[in-house]
Amino acid sequence: MTGFRIEKRDRKMDGSCLVVPAGRLDSDGALKMEDELTGLLRGKSINLTIDFKDLLSISEEGLGMLLGIVSSFREEGGSVDFLNVPGKIDAKIKMIGANKYFEDVDG
Repeated sequence: MTGFRIEKRDRKMDGSCLVVPAGRLDSDGALKMEDELTGLLRGKSINLTIDFKDLLSISEEGLGMLLGIVSSFREEGGSVDFLNVPGKIDAKIKMIGANKYFEDVDG
């Protein structure tokens, strides 16, 4: 079993931040990632890039958390961009119709 972790956090002076989650983003991982990203938003990092290159899977809870985080960043005038979304995660996003909400999903 592969747990969830955040491999990298690069915060820049311009208010942008790169986050690289790794492993399986399940309900426990969603709570950890939500705490991490909410902390970034409180710290005024409002332009977020999430690189999915090391993410193995995502649960419905993980997708729900992403919806909430994207909304929070946008409410603060920020943005969330997705990079390297694996095919099966992209398919799950499209299956629930969230690709319309996650405008920046590549895939």
